[in-house]
Amino acid sequence: APAVTIDKNEALENLKTAKSENTLAYIGRLDANAGVDISLEALALVVKTIPNVKLIFVGGSEAAVKKYRELAKQLGVENNADFRGFVEKSEDALTIISQAKIGLALYKPEKENVSMYADVSKPKEYLHAGLPVIMTNGGPSLGDELQNLGACVLANFDSVDIAKTIIEVLSDNNRYNKLLKGVAAAVEQYDYRENF
Repeated sequence: APAVTIDKNEALENLKTAKSENTLAYIGRLDANAGVDISLEALALVVKTIPNVKLIFVGGSEAAVKKYRELAKQLGVENNADFRGFVEKSEDALTIISQAKIGLALYKPEKENVSMYADVSKPKEYLHAGLPVIMTNGGPSLGDELQNLGACVLANFDSVDIAKTIIEVLSDNNRYNKLLKGVAAAVEQYDYRENF
């Protein structure tokens, strides 16, 4: 059985949540292996095509938030990166990210990255919130599973390819709606009732 499961009924309700235009979400620890640095680098490229794009970060210590606010400033995206820090209640964190359109899980595909060997929770948090996911090629095996279910798009661990993927998904309503159908299919598979 997978280590991480979700509540299908909650996820299907979250799928109905109104999504904020051109809004991306990130939840979890703030570090390079989980894809924060490359997310900000990609954001700096997306802004050139979609100036009002917003990336909401949920999670991270005060020190990590400070570090990445500084990086966002250096990249010129401080107004597009919204750092909420640690959110105590998981349901509050879920409410915040469920209003975004896409979740980012851009794990660095290197053997030193411990996430490569885990049933990673971040993408399943996005499914729980009713969001399709963008993950990295060669990252945790869950990315391939979710792509096969139609709930995920894989991009190379490269800011240009990630930015291109984000723009394509945000700009194509048909593609986005297909991804939402994929999310509905995926939550059936990862529902805790089915697995336990």
